[in-house]
Amino acid sequence: MIIKPTTPKIYTPHDPSCVLNLSGHDIAAAKIYDRSGKGNHGTISGALRKPSNYGLPVLSFDGTDDRVAASDVGETINGAMLAWINMKSFTASNYNQIISQDDNFQLTLFDGYVVCRVRDNVGWKDVSSINRINANCWILVANSWDGLKNKVYLNGILNNEISAGNCISPTGILTVGCHVSYSLFFHGNIDGVMIYNRVLSAQEIIAYFNQTKHLFGQ
Repeated sequence: MIIKPTTPKIYTPHDPSCVLNLSGHDIAAAKIYDRSGKGNHGTISGALRKPSNYGLPVLSFDGTDDRVAASDVGETINGAMLAWINMKSFTASNYNQIISQDDNFQLTLFDGYVVCRVRDNVGWKDVSSINRINANCWILVANSWDGLKNKVYLNGILNNEISAGNCISPTGILTVGCHVSYSLFFHGNIDGVMIYNRVLSAQEIIAYFNQTKHLFGQ
């Protein structure tokens, strides 16, 4: 008997469109290894590997100078990025970077709101979450852009969206926990950083949340 699946396919790093997957499980010395198979391994500067409240190894950033630097992930004209974060504090009236591909796409916080930034051929298109996130609480933040809309998701649910064109070609290194050029740093824990060079649907994002939420006490 053939049983048809009742849930959407969950795209793991075996999906060739996943171009970066960094997990606290895969750290050795000052390296964090890319599970996507693309070889975009990260170099850790300052950030520490610590167990979360649920025993999961995650990266802890001090908000001052900690970072992870990885390779350019290539073309992301349309794409998506996801990360589990646990914010300890935020800098008022300033950005606190979660993921930054130089001046092409960024996942960040501003005054405690999640901001997803995509730069098209007109300029930056920023979509901010309607809700401010709570400190000391794990949350899955996700961003997806398809050349028409830039969308922000909180714990797998679409929270806000704006119109935006295709992302311009990325340049420079990708960083986690900071934007080096402007000294914008994240204070808290980050795990499960994933970047795709295609759009993830709402069904795929909620499926990923449901698959991983038990690891973060959700």
